Amino acid sequence: MRFIAYLLTIYILININTYAVHPLRGDDATIIGTRRFQIELLGDYFKRGPGHSGMMNTAITFGLNRNSDLILTLPYHYLSEAETSFGLGDILLEYKQIFYTGESFNIGLKPFISFGSSDHEKGFGSGKNNFGLNIIHTLFFADFSLHTNFTVLTNYNYYGEKEGNWIFSLGGELALSEKINLLTEFGISNSLSRESNIYPLYGLFGLSYSLYDNISLGIGFGKDFYGSESQSSLTFGLGILF
Repeated sequence: MRFIAYLLTIYILININTYAVHPLRGDDATIIGTRRFQIELLGDYFKRGPGHSGMMNTAITFGLNRNSDLILTLPYHYLSEAETSFGLGDILLEYKQIFYTGESFNIGLKPFISFGSSDHEKGFGSGKNNFGLNIIHTLFFADFSLHTNFTVLTNYNYYGEKEGNWIFSLGGELALSEKINLLTEFGISNSLSRESNIYPLYGLFGLSYSLYDNISLGIGFGKDFYGSESQSSLTFGLGILF
């Protein structure tokens, strides 16, 4: 169960992204706009051998000004192996600041804090307060965008794991039409185990569809690897921008 719980913890810390690019786990260096408001419902289903798990995130974003957003995420988890359990994960609060905007690329910083609101004994999170910083870079081309994310974060926990972590991801977004985008992403992080030097990896691809100018749908398929262990995932979401 700890393998699934570990992936859920990593996933919630890198999965909060903006309106344009779900189901990518990394973010992009864009802002929703001054005094704009966004709600995202982001669901994920993970399958590993006989066990499976899932997560439903409610992400609420408020555009503070032309260069910054404030994001609150409420995660709800379930885990099913020998038994099935449900519960709230660690609540996440993020502040995204775009400090450079150019014709072909943007650069942003996103500090965040996760609150130990989860039941760590059931594996829904660390159960302790943690914080970190995400450095985001987006390159813009005619019909393609390239997003890089590098995140450093604490991992205070009850499991005896390392208390520091880093995550790097590279994602691409190709416009197939005015409404449909093809998405892909690959990522790597350090191992949280004190006895292992294995680097967890993941890869995913998906599609996003703009139903209306302010409503977006997304679906994606992914694979997580932790040494000889792996799990498949299905992610889906709905974003509404006001």
